[in-house]
Amino acid sequence: MNKKAISPVISTVFMIVFALLLGVIVMSWGAEYEAMENRDCGNVVVGVVEIGGKAQVCYTSEKIEFTIENNGESAFSGVKAILIGDDVTSAEVSISLDPADVKKGFFVPESMNNPTAIKFIPKIGDELCASGSVTVDLRRCPGIEVI
Repeated sequence: MNKKAISPVISTVFMIVFALLLGVIVMSWGAEYEAMENRDCGNVVVGVVEIGGKAQVCYTSEKIEFTIENNGESAFSGVKAILIGDDVTSAEVSISLDPADVKKGFFVPESMNNPTAIKFIPKIGDELCASGSVTVDLRRCPGIEVI
């Protein structure tokens, strides 16, 4: 019989190279997946501007007014505002802020039953970044009389 085959040493080298190549492919796929999951949320922090020790967030009979700032290193494209009172209501507010930016905004919630606090959660694209959120007490806007 005159059959030729690969020697065991060469086949072992091929198996090691194949295993290393497969490992590199899986690790690069895993790194891309992890980067897609994190999306810079660790660098996004929303804050509420304070003047004279008072958070610049207040409510009228119709809307919530606020002044927020980006205290992080990444821009965000909006915030989810969660109004807390006798009931809990939320709204998506389209307000983009670059790092160190400050902007005023407002939104009209579905309902306002004795609002006491509000939580702002920054968004990057469609992803909420809860680790960079802020919650503050809510007060009636100055100059608004209760009838």
